[in-house]
Amino acid sequence: MKRFAYIILSAALLSSCVYPFEPKDIKQRDGILVIEGDINVGEESAFVLSRSETLENMSVKVSSFQADDIYVEGEKGTKYDSYILSEEADMNYNGGNKIIHIIDTRNLDPSDRYRLVVKTGGQTYISSWESYLETSPIDSVSYTIQDGLTGIDIHVSTTGTNDSLRYYKWDYIEDWEFTTNYYAVEWFDPDSGNVVKMPSGFNYFYCWQHKRSSSINVLNLSSLAENRVVNHRILQIPAEDNRISYLYAIEVYQKSISKEACVYWETMLKNNDGTGGIFSPQPSEMRGNIICSENPDELVLGYISVCSALKQRKFIYYKDTKVYIRDRSCEVEEVSPDRWWIMYYGHWQVAYRDEMTGQVFWTMPGCVDCRTKGTKNKPDFWPIDDK
Repeated sequence: MKRFAYIILSAALLSSCVYPFEPKDIKQRDGILVIEGDINVGEESAFVLSRSETLENMSVKVSSFQADDIYVEGEKGTKYDSYILSEEADMNYNGGNKIIHIIDTRNLDPSDRYRLVVKTGGQTYISSWESYLETSPIDSVSYTIQDGLTGIDIHVSTTGTNDSLRYYKWDYIEDWEFTTNYYAVEWFDPDSGNVVKMPSGFNYFYCWQHKRSSSINVLNLSSLAENRVVNHRILQIPAEDNRISYLYAIEVYQKSISKEACVYWETMLKNNDGTGGIFSPQPSEMRGNIICSENPDELVLGYISVCSALKQRKFIYYKDTKVYIRDRSCEVEEVSPDRWWIMYYGHWQVAYRDEMTGQVFWTMPGCVDCRTKGTKNKPDFWPIDDK
């Protein structure tokens, strides 16, 4: 019996995402299926399905969608088909969000081989049988401040415990708390006679946001003398990004993958000039380990590995970095009390009231209402007791 829990995280902006696309050597140009994710032994597994939606003027749109059915099966006959369906804000996808299928794979038997099965639109897509690969623990997750205070770089370090496993892949989950430019002490209420009143026990100053990575992060150590990773950069965050404006948390998942999987991901990165993720359009027909049962010639992007995903979380406080550059576009306007109702049509929240003079200052919603860029859903593990 499938469990569906819809978790809606608001996006800062809802719009289509268009990517540069080189159609050279592409036989199948529209409707290419992309399957992101790995089968994680000992942890939940997350999968995202998307398709190229249109091809116009040398560009392509990518949209995430829900599978008709999705499950992990073992070669010994086990089946794991209970999943949670969630939705996250992600501007890499058309519409500003992506749909995630989370399958409970915490109790998989490491001695078995597994594959992913996806059913959609009357077609069945199956990954190859893959054996479990054990992952070395993460030594550390750290950060450095970029030269010129232009942002921060996040790094991971590890020491391989199995010298034959020299191919690494990293995913991560980001959570961050941010604040608005102003703390709104009063709100305009057009339903109560066009009055300004105090909010009742709630504020829209503190909010949170949540995001899973879509980028490709792999590393091949096969040619090196030592199976060791020191300060490998997995993410850059610019100074203007509100992820580092207050408190930021990244949970890094480290995986050991096969040589074939690593070569696939390295080739994907080369096709994207070292940028982008699996959802990015490809200039050549890259084939992973997923096929369509009804049409084996169909191009499917993705490579499903079976591995442990060892994780480590790092908190980064603004007070320690002090590189964030706040948006300066939030201007305020002074308005006399008899004009409150007029300002409702353009500036509807009160940013500040001077108790001595009674002066009222208005600003745009996004400057005082954090829900325009996040939610009030604070993570359970959050170390600060803001509400």
